[in-house]
Amino acid sequence: MLTKSDISQIQKVVEKSIKKETDPIKKDVKSIKNSLHKVKKTVDTMAFLFDSEDVRLRKGVEKIEEQLSPVSS
Repeated sequence: MLTKSDISQIQKVVEKSIKKETDPIKKDVKSIKNSLHKVKKTVDTMAFLFDSEDVRLRKGVEKIEEQLSPVSS
């Protein structure tokens, strides 16, 4: 029969083994998170720039349409 002390020692060994195995994975995940954050910032910046350009072009088209549309009385 296992005692509480035996179980505690087994638990410590298992935890140590799991930590040893998962540390490299944690480092990889952290690196991936950093890369993903950079990509997200880049995408957000690009979306903002394209949206700004779209608004500018839309205003220009509206002005041209106003000038080309016949004046109704």
